[in-house]
Amino acid sequence: MVAPDNVEFGGASSGVVYVEGVVPAGERDVSAPIKIGSRAATDPPNPVEPGDVVDAYLDLQGRQVVYHDRPLPEGDNEIGAVNVSKVAGNVTATGAGDTTSGTLRVVVAADDANIASIQMATEDMVGLIASTLIGDATGSLVKTNLRDADGNEIGTAAKPIHVDIRGEIPDAMDLDRVGGSATDVGIGNAGSGTLRVAVATDDVNIAAIKTASEASSDALNDIKAAVEGTLGTSLQTAIPAGTNEIGGVNLVKIAGTAPSTDSGNVDSGVLRVTVATDDTNLTAIKVAVEKIDDVQAAIAAEGAVPTKGMQMLLDDGTDGQFVQGDTSGNLKTTLQTAIPAGTNEIGGVNQTKVAGTAVSVNSGVLDAGTQRVAIATDDVNLSAIKAAVEKIDDLQDATAAEAAAATKGIQISLDNGTTTTFAQCDANGSLKIVQRGVPVKTVATGSGAIATSYAPSAAFWLDAITIHLSAAPTTAGDLTVTLDAADGAAYDTVLFSLDPSEQSDTDVVYIPDQPLLCVSGDAIAVAYPNTDGRTYGLRIIARLA
Repeated sequence: MVAPDNVEFGGASSGVVYVEGVVPAGERDVSAPIKIGSRAATDPPNPVEPGDVVDAYLDLQGRQVVYHDRPLPEGDNEIGAVNVSKVAGNVTATGAGDTTSGTLRVVVAADDANIASIQMATEDMVGLIASTLIGDATGSLVKTNLRDADGNEIGTAAKPIHVDIRGEIPDAMDLDRVGGSATDVGIGNAGSGTLRVAVATDDVNIAAIKTASEASSDALNDIKAAVEGTLGTSLQTAIPAGTNEIGGVNLVKIAGTAPSTDSGNVDSGVLRVTVATDDTNLTAIKVAVEKIDDVQAAIAAEGAVPTKGMQMLLDDGTDGQFVQGDTSGNLKTTLQTAIPAGTNEIGGVNQTKVAGTAVSVNSGVLDAGTQRVAIATDDVNLSAIKAAVEKIDDLQDATAAEAAAATKGIQISLDNGTTTTFAQCDANGSLKIVQRGVPVKTVATGSGAIATSYAPSAAFWLDAITIHLSAAPTTAGDLTVTLDAADGAAYDTVLFSLDPSEQSDTDVVYIPDQPLLCVSGDAIAVAYPNTDGRTYGLRIIARLA
């Protein structure tokens, strides 16, 4: 991985720290993974300014906290299949049992009719207990057997109880203790100071509450079974008040099976639907299909008398005409109009026969499968080809006089390297050929510096120069081929230059792009310092002009 360049952030340039794994994509991972974490918190973090860097917010189990901070669109909404699996982070307590940290605390409305009935019955029961154990408002007493905390009877001669009740019993009593413990008041958990009461088994309000609770429990169990394990996040905030709509529902299962999509065969993931019997579109399709079925079932006689079958009616521009066929049932067609003028294209036509014979394709000999065509007499391209061919034909028939007068014939132009000249012939029509001189070879050998020249004191052509060294030189030095011009040093030209030590060359060949014509007095000089004293062999190949 190439380290990224520094980036501009917040008006300053900072280096980018990057990490990379040890296994590229597409290969099996056998290394320890790189873990990416975030800030875990029970309370939402404080907001930052726009544009600031902010930490991701996870709960204590590592799940990303997602807030629904936009109202759902208006409409009638229903949130179904919610499985309350935790209360304040604790597993939800369900079924009968004692209060635990997983029990959801609720507050019943003050004007709840059922609770009011229970309260009234409780107050009546407390009044009955008071009048039975203590006495009525007239001051009458009642004797009962009382026992202490160890179960011993008190109020006997051995353990008398002294009770001093002065004045009238107040209408309102303050129950200060229950079972020796301070009375529990207000909402909260059950304790030793909580008065235990029993509601009558046939209490109609409790029975109704029990029935409703059992139905709710069954519904919640059904919902739990349907969605258990499908929720991966915890909803941390309540859905905002108002009319909400939850759209974009993605159907992921049908009767416990992933839904089948696109075309294909029926399987357990295909939702069965039923079209209404009185659906007007389906009824119309049914009537039309039944008519087609009648057409398919038509016998020959029925088709002939058109009690069944189908007749095709076409419009000829004035009225309708029935399509006709021959005795074999082949459709009769007649091309009534020519193809309109303009550029027309008939696409998708595959010609397979010519006059009943398979079409001949590619190159080959003319046969019955070859289509005959005629080229227009005034075709400009064909006219030009005809004129050129006639001229060639005239050349074949040219007489000697016509060729001499240049009224017919072909002239051949040749390039001599400088200008273009016409080829010449003798009086008998034979082509004149000028042969260049015989090659002249100049050689030299040794282990000292190279300084060899070729100067024939006549015009000549330079064809090639070759040098072989016994070993590659290591000391720098240029090997040069120079034209020593007869016109003076001002016209001397270096034709070729090479340092053999750069590429450890042992063989050097210089050949001009075309033979180099030199005038009388010119010379070709080859020079090389040969500092390393390599044994050399030099050849200069030239021909007299």
